[in-house]
Amino acid sequence: RVLWHAHPARPGPEYAFLRESQWWPRERIADVQLTALRQLVAAADRVPYYRERFAAARVAAGDLRTIDDLVRLPVLERDDLVRLGVAGIRTPGSWGVRARSSGSLGKPVEFLWPLSQMRWLDAGEARARSWFGSDIGKRRVEVRCRPVGPAQAFAAAILNTSALHAPSVADTAVLQRLAQSIERTPPTMVWGVSNALYAVALALIDHGTRVKVGSCVSGGNHLHPHYRRAMEEAFGCRVFERYATMETGVVAHECPEAGSLHVPAEGMIVEIVGRDGTPVAPGETGDVLVTALRNHATPLIRYRVGDRAVAPRSLQCACGRGLPVFGSVAGRS
Repeated sequence: RVLWHAHPARPGPEYAFLRESQWWPRERIADVQLTALRQLVAAADRVPYYRERFAAARVAAGDLRTIDDLVRLPVLERDDLVRLGVAGIRTPGSWGVRARSSGSLGKPVEFLWPLSQMRWLDAGEARARSWFGSDIGKRRVEVRCRPVGPAQAFAAAILNTSALHAPSVADTAVLQRLAQSIERTPPTMVWGVSNALYAVALALIDHGTRVKVGSCVSGGNHLHPHYRRAMEEAFGCRVFERYATMETGVVAHECPEAGSLHVPAEGMIVEIVGRDGTPVAPGETGDVLVTALRNHATPLIRYRVGDRAVAPRSLQCACGRGLPVFGSVAGRS
């Protein structure tokens, strides 16, 4: 806990802000988004690629009067991001950690994570985990979609977390050790890639073992009904869905009370649109566009991530939080 508080990317004031803002009315959260969007567009206007596109669309930061004006901004296609790379989309003088997507949609894309973005991402993750009683320092097991080297394993261990790379569960010995570890010391949360968690759950069931963990959060791949049933049986808890991309972080997280998928709207804007870039009707399927409001180093504005989703029929969740409701993930384009 001490080391976590000393880390420069820790979500300090950002986390405190998110703990309060989740209960604000949607209109007040939209005001936060609009202010951040104007700042993001002003930063992006310093990038030649965006400056040319904004000029062609005849829109500038000062023209954005409401969040609905977002549709006036051009869509950033994945192919453009691949072609441009970090150099073609980087704001002059900016810096950050260089990262890249997994490449599961084809060729990977590269981008920067500035410190401000990392703080907001960590704050959003911490808030979602707190919904399920898994605060900093409480034991967790994470089956991650990205490799876990010595540095990542050490960083996880500091936070009382056991982390491993999802493909490693294909090794029977690794799977057995993980199942035994969960059985020996049940964590407050099991988190990871859906098909890998499914394999862990089947291993526990086949061994005749049932453990009682605090909660299970599934992401990375589609959460099929039979995945959910096996996890609930093996881990003895509810299973919650988490939808994220490497480029933007968490896009939506399941509500613990009502089951809706909430968008961490203080740090991003999420749209579900048709090919023309306008919103689809409630209940219809469209492309997911994400605007990462806190990444001024490599702005991602109306970025078409390559996923498809069904637009929600209601924007208000029964839990009382003002955070927007996402809808449901349908798959990938």
